[in-house]
Amino acid sequence: MNNIDFWQQVRKTLKEKKAGILLTVVQSSGSSPGQTGFKMFVTEDLSLGTVGGGISEYQLQKECREILKRGEEKAFIRELVHREDSDKSSGLICSGEQTVAVISLNLNHLACLNELCDITVPNLELRLSQKGFTTQKVEASPEKNSSRHLFFMKNDKEWFFTEKNGYAKSVYIVGAGHVGLALSKLLQELDFYVTIFDNRQDFEMFESNSYADRKYCIDFDQINDYIPESMDSFVVIMTAGHSEDKKVLQLLLNKKYGYVGLMGSRVKIAALMDDLVMDDDFKERFYAPIGLNIRSKTAAEIAISIAAQLILKRNLISNV
Repeated sequence: MNNIDFWQQVRKTLKEKKAGILLTVVQSSGSSPGQTGFKMFVTEDLSLGTVGGGISEYQLQKECREILKRGEEKAFIRELVHREDSDKSSGLICSGEQTVAVISLNLNHLACLNELCDITVPNLELRLSQKGFTTQKVEASPEKNSSRHLFFMKNDKEWFFTEKNGYAKSVYIVGAGHVGLALSKLLQELDFYVTIFDNRQDFEMFESNSYADRKYCIDFDQINDYIPESMDSFVVIMTAGHSEDKKVLQLLLNKKYGYVGLMGSRVKIAALMDDLVMDDDFKERFYAPIGLNIRSKTAAEIAISIAAQLILKRNLISNV
């Protein structure tokens, strides 16, 4: 479930249940099953999302339901150590650690949830602290690779966590064929904001793609007008022909993107890149042939290999 879908479900559930508790992993390290940003919403009789699973999650849900049953309002953090030799042992033995914020939500928080559900609200952050749950608008960071999450803790009575709202990364798929359709379908479940392009009028696979968040039928000469330079921008090039692939790559060459991938055989890629000069910085973020090598053959398998590579790159960037 991506972040926007999660907030939409929390909002819907809160309207029905009137109260619930938000669990958020605000810090993680090692082999912790719950990574920073994982979330769960708990009511007296249901839960959405996850903070890592296992017995520690079960115990947190149980604690939350006891708080709800007593009608209390809470905002605190719980440190979980996944080792048997710790007095804070979670019951897991995976050797990681995670800190979870536990915050009560009620109908007074609907305005904040409405903002979190609206992808068009610019520069919005979620803010959790010992004072509770809120949102705030911030100035856009000049650092294109600034962290999505920030956690500070002086002690268990003074702490805060912020998360940039929206999708973790934007993927721009240039080419709306079979693989573009299959990849759009995968990425819409993986917290990517997906934009797809094609230059063919009335192309059935482009028109029927209901998975992409945005679709543009354009001349590829205009591609620079649609893909912003940012480490949060991931570009996938898979047009219908070699000449179009090369045109797009030439226009994007040596610009600052988090990831640029080109689909094709090694022979095709060698021919396309024969007279292209890449700087070292761009080379580090350029992948051709695109995707992890899982010996994929079908459109669905190729899409899986690309999605896996995008996830890997996103997680590496997030941990810098």
